[in-house]
Amino acid sequence: MALTKTTKQSTKLSDTSLVEDDTPKHTIQHASSTVAVCQKAECKRSNTIIEAGELRFGTWTYFQLEEKYIWRWKHWRCISKAQLRTFIEIADENPEDAPGWGVIDDASQEQVRAAFALGHVPDRTFVGQRGPDEGDPIKVDLATSNRSSCIGSLCKNQGIRIAKGDLMLCIPSFFQEHLTFKFKHWDCISPKELRQVKARVQSGNLDGFDDLDEAAQALIKKDVETGEVTKRPPGELSGAVEAKKKNKEAPQSPKRKRKVDKDADAEVANVASPTKVLKIPAEIDGADESTSFEDPEVDAAVDDNTAKLREIHINKSPVNPPSTLASQHESEGIDMPSTAEDAQDVNVPLTTEEPMDTKLSRNDADTIALSQNGVEQNTKKKRLKAPKDLKADTAVSRTTRSGRTVKNSYAE
Repeated sequence: MALTKTTKQSTKLSDTSLVEDDTPKHTIQHASSTVAVCQKAECKRSNTIIEAGELRFGTWTYFQLEEKYIWRWKHWRCISKAQLRTFIEIADENPEDAPGWGVIDDASQEQVRAAFALGHVPDRTFVGQRGPDEGDPIKVDLATSNRSSCIGSLCKNQGIRIAKGDLMLCIPSFFQEHLTFKFKHWDCISPKELRQVKARVQSGNLDGFDDLDEAAQALIKKDVETGEVTKRPPGELSGAVEAKKKNKEAPQSPKRKRKVDKDADAEVANVASPTKVLKIPAEIDGADESTSFEDPEVDAAVDDNTAKLREIHINKSPVNPPSTLASQHESEGIDMPSTAEDAQDVNVPLTTEEPMDTKLSRNDADTIALSQNGVEQNTKKKRLKAPKDLKADTAVSRTTRSGRTVKNSYAE
């Protein structure tokens, strides 16, 4: 049969050489807790748990859903012949070189030795359960810091740590043949753990007991005799919970604000918006006269805008302003008549260009409407002032482009 992609992957994952971080493919140890379900088909269907202290056989397996390696466990009595052969190959047929050999008790070592010699598990009824006074010892101690987390159900759910100086039970745990400890408050231990402590106290083999102070020793002896653990006062427990909540609800320190460079921000603003919006001053906008502009750049822009509005209004007027007439005559080289007789012979142009179209666009009309409060519109015709060389009310005639002669008189 040709190997498909799936079978190739399965073959690769089942290879005995497939390890991660030098982790062996198989190992043996006594169960550190009552959590793991035996992976043999019969036990798995009935959801049979491997009890704490039982001898178990582990397989380092790739868990595809989470994309990581995990341990899957079986009772020692439930392993297959194929798994045993692989285990023997890993140990080079020497049971003392088998992973986990050093952490199992003597009775379990004898069972493993016999299985290596026979090629199968000789006793399918062997449990390998450690007694309360066997195997790696539990111990008692006083917490030396506030870093240890309690694995009791109440404290674990609320994330409560063991305070410095509190009495705690240290429970051995194995991780890849390395002995570590987990911790519980003394009043968080289970009845089963209290029985283990009682067995070791009676045999004088409770590790750490002699190093405790008299108050802690008296508390342990009292609980062992009564068979009940002395609970902490409710106020002390609630205080620990409240302290935990207070730490969670504590406001976080505000983020440090960066220093603002006003000049840099101004440059960025000018680049981002090249058409700067100009504010209308109070005399045009009709705002309160007390309105002030503190920004010098804005004030300059407002003054410039006001001048533009005035220029637009003047240029749109139907008649050129009289003030510019004399300057136009001088710039065009026209000699003004000195007497009335000379004035009759000279055609004096009053304007140098035709009147502009008085029709305004909608935008120009709006602009002039805005400037009405600031600029007086001169829509009435005024009599032009006479030049300095002419007397008041002197008649001066001029010829239009159509050939018609028009007489004008200057006012004082």
